[in-house]
Amino acid sequence: MLRDAASSFDVVITCGAVSAGEKDHIPALLQHEGIVHFWKVRMRPGMPVLFAGGGALGEALFLCLPGNPVSVLATYLALARPMLDRLQGRGTPRPRWRARLAAPWRKGHERLEFLRGRLRQSGDGRLEVEPNPADGSHRMRAAADSDALIMLPEGARDYAAGTLVDVVPYAERG
Repeated sequence: MLRDAASSFDVVITCGAVSAGEKDHIPALLQHEGIVHFWKVRMRPGMPVLFAGGGALGEALFLCLPGNPVSVLATYLALARPMLDRLQGRGTPRPRWRARLAAPWRKGHERLEFLRGRLRQSGDGRLEVEPNPADGSHRMRAAADSDALIMLPEGARDYAAGTLVDVVPYAERG
């Protein structure tokens, strides 16, 4: 199926079977059939993402997203959408916004983190983002209740309410 997809499409995006479990076959298949450019990144959620292309698979590019739903959302918005925009000739990258955290957040790990959040205008007219406390990569309700990803850079630390952070909106607003 991978060979068929590679012969039919310029870009193939998969979801799941890309981690390191006994049923995660895509990394081995792409290492055998193509060239793996990277596998596993320092982000949460979404660490097991894989990017490959070339070799016996020809010119097709493969972006293999993790299987957890929120990991798919984060890796799509952070990696797949910018890649697809670029390949389609979009001249300027989609904007990342800056917003103030509406609540404090404790980040207890070293990886780049993408939290789900809800954007809103504060009483003084500034853009702020409320982090959703349900931060597990399986928590679809938190993703559905949100409209942006909050990007917290690498490094464990506490973020006070009012801290200015980067946000990636799910969709462009007109």
